[in-house]
Amino acid sequence: METMPAIRTFAKLGNDTVTVQIPKTAYHGGTEAVTAPEIRDRLHAPDFGKGVYTTASEEQAVRWAKRVRLVRKAEKAVVTAYDISGIASYGLTVKSFDGVSEEWFDAVIACRQGTDVFAGCDVVVGPVANDNVYQTIRFFETGVYSKGEAMRRLLAERLFNQIVFKTTASLGCCRYVSHKVVETGGAA
Repeated sequence: METMPAIRTFAKLGNDTVTVQIPKTAYHGGTEAVTAPEIRDRLHAPDFGKGVYTTASEEQAVRWAKRVRLVRKAEKAVVTAYDISGIASYGLTVKSFDGVSEEWFDAVIACRQGTDVFAGCDVVVGPVANDNVYQTIRFFETGVYSKGEAMRRLLAERLFNQIVFKTTASLGCCRYVSHKVVETGGAA
């Protein structure tokens, strides 16, 4: 997983307070600038359930924006940057995964099947599934790979991170900084 340019922050996890690495800047890739993010219903079940998906990697956000542009046949791909350095002052409940683990894998599978196991969390931080990861998870879901084989393959992947803001309270720490168009053209 890509190393995050991180600040140390304290977050609640159940009754415990833990130290979680959160970046100073989060990026969102899409087809428009999102100056005031909001949680919307989605047609599919993403990795960590319903929420606003961001990443510490501008490179990953550019890839997401270009992919969303193609899927939506949109005119442009846009990356929006947020300052989230004040997140520690919000007292949020954060679930963090350091990398691929059985707990992460089980949670992603459950969320992709429509069970949001993070419903009690404000923010979830962990590996993002790239195209190879999606394929591996799909092969597990369809019985082509066993859980052990899927995990073995996932551990070999270069994964970026994702930071998912799951509640209105958590969106309060997302301060719009800027946006840039990373790709344009007629309908893709």
